[in-house]
Amino acid sequence: MPNLDSIVTPFTVDSTLSGVLQSAEPIVIRDTIYKIVEHTTNKTDDAIQFVAQNTNDSIPTLLILGLGLIAILLFIGFKVLTQYIAPLIESKFRIRKPYLTIYRFKTLIWFLYIVFAFYQLISSHLIIGLCTAGFIASLGFNLWKDFFAGVYLKLDGRIFINDNITINNIKGKIYRLHIRNLELKSDTDEIISIPYHLFLTHTVAKRLNKGEERSRTITLTVQNKSDYNAVKAIESLLTICPWTYSHKQSLVKRTTTNAETTNYNISIYVSDSFTLKKVEEFLIEHTTVVKHQLYD
Repeated sequence: MPNLDSIVTPFTVDSTLSGVLQSAEPIVIRDTIYKIVEHTTNKTDDAIQFVAQNTNDSIPTLLILGLGLIAILLFIGFKVLTQYIAPLIESKFRIRKPYLTIYRFKTLIWFLYIVFAFYQLISSHLIIGLCTAGFIASLGFNLWKDFFAGVYLKLDGRIFINDNITINNIKGKIYRLHIRNLELKSDTDEIISIPYHLFLTHTVAKRLNKGEERSRTITLTVQNKSDYNAVKAIESLLTICPWTYSHKQSLVKRTTTNAETTNYNISIYVSDSFTLKKVEEFLIEHTTVVKHQLYD
Protein backbone atom coordinates (compact mmCIF):
# COMPACT_ATOMS: atom_id res chain seq x y z
CA MET A 1 0.00 0.00 0.00
CA PRO A 2 1.66 3.20 -1.01
CA ASN A 3 2.65 5.72 1.60
CA LEU A 4 0.42 8.70 1.72
CA ASP A 5 3.31 11.05 2.11
CA SER A 6 4.84 9.83 -1.12
CA ILE A 7 1.73 10.54 -3.10
CA VAL A 8 1.00 14.10 -1.93
CA THR A 9 3.25 16.59 -3.57
CA PRO A 10 4.58 19.10 -1.11
CA PHE A 11 2.81 22.50 -1.45
CA THR A 12 5.21 25.34 -2.11
CA VAL A 13 4.66 29.04 -1.69
CA ASP A 14 5.98 31.49 -4.20
CA SER A 15 8.54 33.82 -2.82
CA THR A 16 6.77 36.79 -4.35
CA LEU A 17 3.80 36.25 -2.11
CA SER A 18 5.79 36.02 1.03
CA GLY A 19 5.44 39.73 1.64
CA VAL A 20 1.70 39.56 1.25
CA LEU A 21 0.99 36.67 3.43
CA GLN A 22 1.94 38.34 6.65
CA SER A 23 0.03 38.25 9.86
CA ALA A 24 -2.41 41.15 10.19
CA GLU A 25 -2.02 43.58 13.03
CA PRO A 26 -4.73 43.43 15.63
CA ILE A 27 -7.48 46.11 15.41
CA VAL A 28 -7.85 48.12 18.57
CA ILE A 29 -11.24 49.72 19.25
CA ARG A 30 -11.16 52.68 21.55
CA ASP A 31 -14.24 54.22 23.11
CA THR A 32 -14.25 58.06 23.29
CA ILE A 33 -16.03 59.44 26.33
CA TYR A 34 -17.12 63.10 26.24
CA LYS A 35 -17.40 64.85 29.53
CA ILE A 36 -19.79 67.78 29.82
CA VAL A 37 -18.47 70.51 32.03
CA GLU A 38 -20.72 73.37 33.05
CA HIS A 39 -18.93 76.71 33.16
CA THR A 40 -20.69 79.77 34.51
CA THR A 41 -19.43 83.12 33.22
CA ASN A 42 -19.95 86.46 34.81
CA LYS A 43 -22.45 88.60 32.87
CA THR A 44 -20.62 91.74 33.87
CA ASP A 45 -17.43 90.46 32.29
CA ASP A 46 -19.32 89.59 29.10
CA ALA A 47 -20.82 93.07 28.91
CA ILE A 48 -17.41 94.69 29.45
CA GLN A 49 -15.90 92.45 26.78
CA PHE A 50 -18.69 93.34 24.33
CA VAL A 51 -18.23 97.06 24.94
CA ALA A 52 -14.46 96.73 24.56
CA GLN A 53 -14.80 94.91 21.26
CA ASN A 54 -17.30 97.39 19.80
CA THR A 55 -15.76 100.62 20.98
CA ASN A 56 -13.22 102.74 19.26
CA ASP A 57 -10.69 104.03 21.76
CA SER A 58 -10.39 107.39 20.04
CA ILE A 59 -12.92 110.05 21.06
CA PRO A 60 -14.76 111.50 18.01
CA THR A 61 -13.76 115.09 18.69
CA LEU A 62 -14.76 116.40 15.28
CA LEU A 63 -18.18 114.75 15.55
CA ILE A 64 -18.84 116.28 18.96
CA LEU A 65 -17.72 119.72 17.78
CA GLY A 66 -19.87 119.42 14.66
CA LEU A 67 -22.98 118.46 16.63
CA GLY A 68 -22.35 121.31 19.06
CA LEU A 69 -21.97 123.79 16.20
CA ILE A 70 -25.25 122.63 14.62
CA ALA A 71 -27.04 123.03 17.97
CA ILE A 72 -25.69 126.59 18.37
CA LEU A 73 -26.78 127.55 14.86
CA LEU A 74 -30.26 126.13 15.42
CA PHE A 75 -30.58 127.99 18.73
CA ILE A 76 -29.53 131.31 17.20
CA GLY A 77 -31.74 130.83 14.15
CA PHE A 78 -34.87 130.10 16.16
CA LYS A 79 -34.07 132.96 18.54
CA VAL A 80 -33.95 135.43 15.65
CA LEU A 81 -37.09 133.92 14.14
CA THR A 82 -39.03 134.20 17.40
CA GLN A 83 -37.88 137.62 18.61
CA TYR A 84 -37.61 139.56 15.37
CA ILE A 85 -39.46 137.91 12.49
CA ALA A 86 -42.53 136.69 14.39
CA PRO A 87 -43.35 140.13 15.91
CA LEU A 88 -43.11 141.63 12.44
CA ILE A 89 -45.61 139.09 11.11
CA GLU A 90 -47.86 139.61 14.14
CA SER A 91 -47.96 143.38 13.71
CA LYS A 92 -48.64 143.11 10.00
CA PHE A 93 -51.39 140.46 10.11
CA ARG A 94 -52.58 141.05 13.72
CA ILE A 95 -52.61 137.36 14.55
CA ARG A 96 -50.71 135.14 16.97
CA LYS A 97 -50.62 132.16 14.68
CA PRO A 98 -46.98 132.71 13.59
CA TYR A 99 -45.80 131.91 17.12
CA LEU A 100 -47.65 128.61 17.15
CA THR A 101 -46.41 127.66 13.68
CA ILE A 102 -42.83 128.58 14.54
CA TYR A 103 -42.93 126.58 17.77
CA ARG A 104 -44.27 123.50 16.02
CA PHE A 105 -41.59 123.78 13.36
CA LYS A 106 -38.91 124.31 16.02
CA THR A 107 -40.05 121.26 18.00
CA LEU A 108 -39.90 119.06 14.91
CA ILE A 109 -36.40 120.25 13.97
CA TRP A 110 -35.04 119.76 17.51
CA PHE A 111 -36.54 116.28 17.70
CA LEU A 112 -34.89 115.26 14.42
CA TYR A 113 -31.59 116.76 15.58
CA ILE A 114 -31.64 114.84 18.89
CA VAL A 115 -32.35 111.53 17.14
CA PHE A 116 -29.59 112.18 14.59
CA ALA A 117 -27.04 113.23 17.25
CA PHE A 118 -27.76 110.28 19.52
CA TYR A 119 -27.47 107.85 16.60
CA GLN A 120 -24.12 109.32 15.57
CA LEU A 121 -22.76 109.11 19.13
CA ILE A 122 -23.86 105.51 19.56
CA SER A 123 -22.41 104.51 16.18
CA SER A 124 -19.04 106.22 16.64
CA HIS A 125 -18.39 105.68 20.35
CA LEU A 126 -20.67 103.42 22.35
CA ILE A 127 -19.47 104.53 25.77
CA ILE A 128 -20.09 108.22 25.05
CA GLY A 129 -23.54 107.41 23.69
CA LEU A 130 -24.45 105.36 26.76
CA CYS A 131 -23.12 108.06 29.07
CA THR A 132 -25.24 110.65 27.26
CA ALA A 133 -28.35 108.50 27.64
CA GLY A 134 -27.56 107.96 31.32
CA PHE A 135 -27.13 111.69 31.89
CA ILE A 136 -30.49 112.44 30.26
CA ALA A 137 -32.20 109.80 32.39
CA SER A 138 -30.53 111.10 35.57
CA LEU A 139 -32.18 114.51 35.20
CA GLY A 140 -35.22 113.10 36.93
CA PHE A 141 -38.85 112.23 36.34
CA ASN A 142 -40.21 115.56 37.60
CA LEU A 143 -38.18 117.57 35.10
CA TRP A 144 -39.34 115.51 32.13
CA LYS A 145 -42.91 115.49 33.43
CA ASP A 146 -43.03 119.30 33.37
CA PHE A 147 -41.02 119.53 30.14
CA PHE A 148 -43.29 117.27 28.07
CA ALA A 149 -46.42 118.83 29.59
CA GLY A 150 -45.15 122.23 28.47
CA VAL A 151 -44.39 120.95 24.98
CA TYR A 152 -47.93 119.55 24.71
CA LEU A 153 -49.56 122.79 25.88
CA LYS A 154 -47.51 124.91 23.47
CA LEU A 155 -47.99 122.60 20.50
CA ASP A 156 -51.73 122.51 21.10
CA GLY A 157 -51.91 126.31 21.25
CA ARG A 158 -53.46 126.43 24.71
CA ILE A 159 -51.16 129.03 26.25
CA PHE A 160 -49.69 132.25 24.89
CA ILE A 161 -47.86 135.22 26.27
CA ASN A 162 -50.25 137.87 27.76
CA ASP A 163 -53.11 135.39 28.26
CA ASN A 164 -55.18 136.14 31.36
CA ILE A 165 -55.74 132.85 33.19
CA THR A 166 -56.89 131.53 36.53
CA ILE A 167 -55.48 128.24 37.83
CA ASN A 168 -55.79 126.83 41.34
CA ASN A 169 -57.31 130.16 42.52
CA ILE A 170 -54.30 132.06 41.17
CA LYS A 171 -55.07 134.86 38.72
CA GLY A 172 -52.63 136.61 36.48
CA LYS A 173 -51.29 137.28 33.01
CA ILE A 174 -48.76 134.92 31.43
CA TYR A 175 -45.49 136.82 31.58
CA ARG A 176 -42.89 134.28 30.41
CA LEU A 177 -42.72 130.69 29.21
CA HIS A 178 -39.82 128.57 30.42
CA ILE A 179 -38.75 124.95 29.95
CA ARG A 180 -40.41 123.57 33.10
CA ASN A 181 -42.81 126.31 34.15
CA LEU A 182 -44.38 129.61 33.25
CA GLU A 183 -44.53 132.89 35.11
CA LEU A 184 -47.77 134.69 35.92
CA LYS A 185 -47.85 138.39 36.67
CA SER A 186 -50.63 139.20 39.13
CA ASP A 187 -52.56 142.46 39.48
CA THR A 188 -50.20 143.44 42.30
CA ASP A 189 -47.16 142.90 40.00
CA GLU A 190 -46.17 139.66 41.74
CA ILE A 191 -44.38 137.04 39.62
CA ILE A 192 -45.77 133.55 40.32
CA SER A 193 -44.12 130.42 38.91
CA ILE A 194 -46.44 127.54 37.98
CA PRO A 195 -45.22 124.11 36.73
CA TYR A 196 -46.71 122.96 33.44
CA HIS A 197 -48.05 119.64 34.75
CA LEU A 198 -50.59 121.53 36.89
CA PHE A 199 -52.34 122.63 33.69
CA LEU A 200 -53.13 118.97 32.96
CA THR A 201 -54.49 118.19 36.43
CA HIS A 202 -56.32 121.42 37.36
CA THR A 203 -59.09 123.46 35.81
CA VAL A 204 -57.79 126.49 33.94
CA ALA A 205 -60.01 129.51 33.17
CA LYS A 206 -58.89 131.83 30.39
CA ARG A 207 -60.26 135.36 30.15
CA LEU A 208 -60.31 137.44 27.00
CA ASN A 209 -57.98 140.38 26.96
CA LYS A 210 -59.57 143.76 26.48
CA GLY A 211 -60.25 144.29 22.79
CA GLU A 212 -59.21 140.73 21.84
CA GLU A 213 -61.37 139.11 19.18
CA ARG A 214 -62.56 135.54 19.33
CA SER A 215 -64.69 133.53 16.97
CA ARG A 216 -68.32 133.23 18.08
CA THR A 217 -71.18 131.36 16.40
CA ILE A 218 -74.74 132.62 15.98
CA THR A 219 -77.61 130.35 14.97
CA LEU A 220 -80.03 132.42 12.90
CA THR A 221 -83.50 131.25 11.85
CA VAL A 222 -84.79 133.00 8.70
CA GLN A 223 -88.26 132.82 7.21
CA ASN A 224 -88.25 131.41 3.70
CA LYS A 225 -90.27 134.47 2.56
CA SER A 226 -87.58 136.85 3.76
CA ASP A 227 -85.55 138.93 1.32
CA TYR A 228 -82.38 137.65 3.03
CA ASN A 229 -82.97 133.93 2.85
CA ALA A 230 -79.60 133.21 1.19
CA VAL A 231 -75.97 132.93 2.21
CA LYS A 232 -74.89 135.84 0.02
CA ALA A 233 -77.67 138.02 1.40
CA ILE A 234 -76.62 137.40 5.01
CA GLU A 235 -72.99 138.06 4.11
CA SER A 236 -74.02 141.41 2.64
CA LEU A 237 -75.80 142.23 5.91
CA LEU A 238 -72.63 141.51 7.86
CA THR A 239 -70.65 143.93 5.71
CA ILE A 240 -73.01 146.82 6.55
CA CYS A 241 -73.47 145.87 10.21
CA PRO A 242 -71.93 148.66 12.37
CA TRP A 243 -70.96 146.16 15.09
CA THR A 244 -68.74 143.94 12.91
CA TYR A 245 -65.47 145.85 12.63
CA SER A 246 -63.10 142.89 12.54
CA HIS A 247 -60.73 142.48 9.60
CA LYS A 248 -61.25 138.70 9.80
CA GLN A 249 -63.74 137.18 7.42
CA SER A 250 -67.05 135.87 8.74
CA LEU A 251 -68.46 132.51 7.70
CA VAL A 252 -72.13 131.81 6.88
CA LYS A 253 -73.32 128.23 6.45
CA ARG A 254 -76.81 126.86 5.76
CA THR A 255 -77.61 123.98 8.13
CA THR A 256 -81.27 122.86 8.05
CA THR A 257 -84.40 123.90 6.20
CA ASN A 258 -88.10 123.08 6.21
CA ALA A 259 -91.25 124.37 4.60
CA GLU A 260 -91.27 127.67 6.49
CA THR A 261 -87.80 128.47 7.86
CA THR A 262 -84.10 127.94 7.20
CA ASN A 263 -81.37 127.82 9.83
CA TYR A 264 -77.91 129.37 9.34
CA ASN A 265 -74.74 129.11 11.43
CA ILE A 266 -72.84 132.41 11.35
CA SER A 267 -69.26 132.54 12.68
CA ILE A 268 -68.05 136.06 13.40
CA TYR A 269 -65.17 137.63 15.32
CA VAL A 270 -66.15 139.91 18.19
CA SER A 271 -64.39 141.12 21.31
CA ASP A 272 -67.15 140.65 23.91
CA SER A 273 -70.64 139.27 24.52
CA PHE A 274 -72.26 142.71 24.25
CA THR A 275 -71.02 143.14 20.68
CA LEU A 276 -72.17 139.63 19.81
CA LYS A 277 -75.66 140.39 21.07
CA LYS A 278 -75.82 143.60 19.03
CA VAL A 279 -74.80 141.76 15.85
CA GLU A 280 -77.46 139.12 16.48
CA GLU A 281 -80.15 141.78 17.02
CA PHE A 282 -79.12 143.54 13.80
CA LEU A 283 -79.40 140.33 11.78
CA ILE A 284 -82.78 139.37 13.25
CA GLU A 285 -84.17 142.81 12.57
CA HIS A 286 -83.17 142.83 8.90
CA THR A 287 -84.06 139.22 8.08
CA THR A 288 -87.69 139.75 9.12
CA VAL A 289 -88.31 141.81 5.97
CA VAL A 290 -90.90 139.94 3.87
CA LYS A 291 -90.98 139.93 0.10
CA HIS A 292 -93.67 142.05 -1.50
CA GLN A 293 -96.64 140.00 -2.59
CA LEU A 294 -97.66 140.35 -6.22
CA TYR A 295 -101.32 139.94 -5.46
CA ASP A 296 -102.71 141.59 -2.33
